[in-house]
Amino acid sequence: MLAYHADGAPRWQLRVALMFFLIFLQLGNFYLGYKLYAMFPPSAYLDLETSWDHTIPYLKWTWAIYYFGFAYIVIWGGAGIWRLSREALHRTVAVYSSLVMVGAILHLLIPTQAPWPLVEDLTAVQRSFKASYHIEPLACFPSMHVALAVLPAFISLYTFRSGTNRLLSAILAFVVSASIVTAKEHWFLDALSGLVLGLIACWAWRVYAYEPARPDRQTQLAEQVSHTRV
Repeated sequence: MLAYHADGAPRWQLRVALMFFLIFLQLGNFYLGYKLYAMFPPSAYLDLETSWDHTIPYLKWTWAIYYFGFAYIVIWGGAGIWRLSREALHRTVAVYSSLVMVGAILHLLIPTQAPWPLVEDLTAVQRSFKASYHIEPLACFPSMHVALAVLPAFISLYTFRSGTNRLLSAILAFVVSASIVTAKEHWFLDALSGLVLGLIACWAWRVYAYEPARPDRQTQLAEQVSHTRV
């Protein structure tokens, strides 16, 4: 097939197409979620504010890290899966897709509102960005910002050979995840639920996408088949 090399490895065009598919899947779910949220009465929204949200200060400068998170999720996530084999790539896309779909379902089942409208001294950049793109304080629980930051960081532990790159990936995932509460884009419970969802996706990726496609695992399976035939 044109999408694959002679040895079965996916061509770069297919990898790019699959990454764009995941991006549009996430954007499509958010757009659909906003449309459905408009049907909910004000009484349907849950209050997730905790004492932690009062303890964690509003750090204005962290808005830059929060918005950088969108680029990190796409670029770093793409770099992490770029070297995956054909089977691992397909299974990784399935894990990402499942993560996005589960997040979208939970957004509808647990309707919440973000804390940023309550911040009196919200930065002009945040207000301008949200006004320009008509962003409403909806679809917050769980935080997909956190879930989609944790998964590529975990994948990079297996796909990046450089220890420096692995450490950098973990640090970026942490600061991006922390920024959602310091920039008051999410409640603390949003971040915690996003972390749990992301860790479940990490486990699913390792069991479903990584382990079955490992070169040594493939060799073991081939040897088992060979012995069975003998």
